[in-house]
Amino acid sequence: MMVPAQRADAFVSDITFLQTIRWFNFRSDRDDFCVDLASLSELLREPGVSADVEIARRGRGVVVADYMRYLVPSAADFAARRYAPLQPTHVCRVSLDPTGLRPPGVEYVREGLRRRLGRLGVDLPARPEAVPLLRQFPCGAEVERLAASVGADGADGAPPRLAAATGLVRQLAAEHLHLSPLACLGHVQRIDRAVDLDWRADNPPPADARCEPDLTLMATYYDRVFSQLPEAGLGVVTRADLDGALAAFQDGDPAACLIAAARVRRAYFAALSGEE
Repeated sequence: MMVPAQRADAFVSDITFLQTIRWFNFRSDRDDFCVDLASLSELLREPGVSADVEIARRGRGVVVADYMRYLVPSAADFAARRYAPLQPTHVCRVSLDPTGLRPPGVEYVREGLRRRLGRLGVDLPARPEAVPLLRQFPCGAEVERLAASVGADGADGAPPRLAAATGLVRQLAAEHLHLSPLACLGHVQRIDRAVDLDWRADNPPPADARCEPDLTLMATYYDRVFSQLPEAGLGVVTRADLDGALAAFQDGDPAACLIAAARVRRAYFAALSGEE
């Protein structure tokens, strides 16, 4: 769609076209991976794009937009006058309805997703089909659970492995409102690697651990993530663990509560990668 104004059937000034491309780059970075449907719909109304797309609409042809990201030469390459070819990555493809020019959906590319998540520090073999789940990552609830479990205030008396992550949690607690869900996921995984709070029978929680933060997180996954995407079926497969965690909490068994709540969270990450 990058057609210079002087070559287009419908005139668009160069500065308008440039502004549109800069806007698109900003929105795609904000959306983290490719662009979401809301951004695409707005893009199609921008003069620098709508005039070009209108040409294809007249012929009733299907408009296909491939979104590419490029790894460009670094400042060190320029300083050394070293040749470094552009490294393109096909991120996604959008097929537009030629009658209404509405984006019916986005087809994500696995390699593009892998590279983008890697840049954000996300160590996860996510499937392209799981991008809607990725976008629903409950950043705020995850941060609240980490702050309650690890501590973000540097309080004395915390176990050594938890105290080591206090600085990371403090930083994330201060910045998470300005992060996208995918960028937040990268930070959460970094803390996960520092302290293992994925409670299991072979990794039991401390005797004095509290289950309330994990219960809150579990409820968030169930009510705000799984319910938003019922086609994923996660609400059904995690219902028994939800009931089990609540029952254990009411019975005064925090260890059983934490282990059941952890299974709900693991179900989310398993769905991202397609693992059973």
